[in-house]
Amino acid sequence: MQRLVQLALDFLGGGSSPDSGVPQPKRAIAPVQQAPEAPLLVAPAPPLGDLLTPAVFRHPAASREVLLGDAVVAYALQRARRRSIGFTVGPEGLSVRAPSWVTLAGVDAALRDKAPWILRKLGEQQARRQQEERARIVWGDGAVLPYLGEPLTVVLDPTHGFAARGGALEEQGGATGRALRIALAR
Repeated sequence: MQRLVQLALDFLGGGSSPDSGVPQPKRAIAPVQQAPEAPLLVAPAPPLGDLLTPAVFRHPAASREVLLGDAVVAYALQRARRRSIGFTVGPEGLSVRAPSWVTLAGVDAALRDKAPWILRKLGEQQARRQQEERARIVWGDGAVLPYLGEPLTVVLDPTHGFAARGGALEEQGGATGRALRIALAR
């Protein structure tokens, strides 16, 4: 928290106070004249919390949390019979397996040593998960999916208003490509 407050003070220009023991440079104050007819337009500043929100990576079975760089990483810690600390970054997040003789402070120190690698891998996993979400097709009436390099629109037709049995692939006019008519209720 103290680091966040110091960052905010540095950002806003109020780095140290006069009674903190740190000498402050002397500044000459020049008079500022403003034109009386010019209105001063100032955009409202966004909340400080929005500017300084750290990235958060959370494992579903997280038992510990550590601050790595500017990211909060919640990880699942498991004690195991091994000789060293092992890190695994998977789709669910960071898992750490450590021998029983390593202290929690030792585990946190090892995480901080490997922080660049861990954050890079967590970012890659997050990007992969977002890409899979974008590529997911919501199956239903009007769904558009790629078919032979062109968009294909799924049309559910409960009246069976076409000659084929089950379904028919039809050409549509315009840039919509083809339509797949399926004899299913909406």
